[in-house]
Amino acid sequence: MFTLTAVPVKFIGLLLLFTFTTAYELLQTGRARKAIPRTSHGLHLAMSVIMLLMVPKSWWVPFRTVVPVPISIAVMALGVLWFAWLAVRAEAGQRSHAVGCALMFSAMVWHLVAMMVKMHNMKAMQMAPMSSSQHTMNHGAPPMNHGAMATGSGSTLWWLAVIGIPLMAWLLWASWRGAAMAVTEPGHRLAGLNAFAMNFGMFWMSTGLLVPILPFFKYLAF
Repeated sequence: MFTLTAVPVKFIGLLLLFTFTTAYELLQTGRARKAIPRTSHGLHLAMSVIMLLMVPKSWWVPFRTVVPVPISIAVMALGVLWFAWLAVRAEAGQRSHAVGCALMFSAMVWHLVAMMVKMHNMKAMQMAPMSSSQHTMNHGAPPMNHGAMATGSGSTLWWLAVIGIPLMAWLLWASWRGAAMAVTEPGHRLAGLNAFAMNFGMFWMSTGLLVPILPFFKYLAF
C-alpha cells in the first residue's frame, strides 16, 4: 500500500503499470476462445486486479475487508498449480512460458504472505504499550511479551526476505526479457510490454519486503 504524498513516483508508476496489465489481460481474456488460454489470461487478470488494488491504501483496505488476504493467496496459489500443470504437460522446449508464469505467481503468493506477516508485526508493535498497561492494571501480573511477538514476526519477515531473493531475481530477469521482446519482436510488442509491466511492477512493489536483509532497498521507495 502506498500514498501519493509519501512515494509519488512509485505510486504513479505502479498505477500506470498495473492499469496497463489489467486492460491487456481483460482484452485477452475476452478474446480467448478456448478454455486453456481463457483460464490462463483470467488468472493473469486476477493477479493484475489484485496488484492494482494493492497500490493505493484507499483501495486495498476496503478490498481486503471484502476479500480477505488468505483468499487472494489461495487464488494465486491456484495460478501456481495451473501453470505448473501446463509446464508438465507441454512438450520439451515449449515449457519456458508456463514455468515463467508459475514463478511469477509464486512471487505473488510470497508477496501476499510477507505483506500479511508485516501487517501483523506492525499491529503487534502498536498494541504493545496499551496491552502492557492493561494487563498490569487489571491483573497485577507481568504483561504479555508483545515485544517478543513482534520480534518473532520480524524473524519470520527475515526468512521470507531470504525466500524472496530468488523470486525477485526472476522478476527482474523476466522484466528484461519482456522489454527485449517488445523491442525486437514487433508482432509481440504488446505481449512483451505486458510481461515487462507485470514482472517489473511486482518487483518494484516488493522491494520493501527485502529491506530486512538488504537495507539499501528502502531507497527504492520514492
